Amino acid sequence: MAVPGTFKLLPSAELLKELADDYKRMNVMIFGTPPSFDSIIETLSTLEREINTV
Repeated sequence: MAVPGTFKLLPSAELLKELADDYKRMNVMIFGTPPSFDSIIETLSTLEREINTV
């Protein structure tokens, strides 16, 4: 059973840096203008907070 308030969408700071670097390398694989990595992380952070307050 899940424990309320513990749902995680974001990785640790160390892994976040690695993901940011990987995202930069993968930008050529995305058609059109890709969203910024920061905007993706902000969206996930907001969603994580919302889920954990339910």
